[in-house]
Amino acid sequence: MQSSGASLFTLFLAQRPETIAVIDLWDGVVAPDLSKVQKDVIVKCVVAPVIPLEKHVASFKPDVKILFLRSKASNVESLSEKSYRNDGGRMEDKFAQLDNHMQQKDAFDYVINYEDFLNDRSKVLAALGGLAAPEYYEFKRTKQDILDFNRTHSEWCRKYYRRQWSFGNIHFERDGTVQLTSGKRQSRKPTIIKRLKKLLTS
Repeated sequence: MQSSGASLFTLFLAQRPETIAVIDLWDGVVAPDLSKVQKDVIVKCVVAPVIPLEKHVASFKPDVKILFLRSKASNVESLSEKSYRNDGGRMEDKFAQLDNHMQQKDAFDYVINYEDFLNDRSKVLAALGGLAAPEYYEFKRTKQDILDFNRTHSEWCRKYYRRQWSFGNIHFERDGTVQLTSGKRQSRKPTIIKRLKKLLTS
């Protein structure tokens, strides 16, 4: 779902060397047919009533389909705060569509939970088998590494970057890496104080 942490999970899978990764395919865009590209390709598409999953599958022709889920209460809370919550369809309709996918889990090769991804690495790695390795959690393949590789090996990626795909809402470090933290929520007050302090000192 939008605001589920799926972009971060896609970046995790994109740590696989020599891989094209469309980290965040925009809602309203059909997953491209990249079958002629001689590289592994990962595409993250979101639930959006404007484009059914079947249309993405027919175009992209994936070898593997992963359903990525976040706890519904957290997902609703997070998405409710986003300006794009009704992009690609009303938020309520998107969650109804996601519920439908959850009833058809056998249509997916793997089902991964956001909370497990953050807090139970061994469970996620065991579930994914050869699709992921422990070192992927180090996120050494940077944003620029992926962008350069995508542009070099895919005309579609080169042409449509920031027009039909991007890196979603991932919070990158200055060097383009990611520091993964626990999924447990912290009080917002210290964050606000920290921001105020930063504003007052800059």
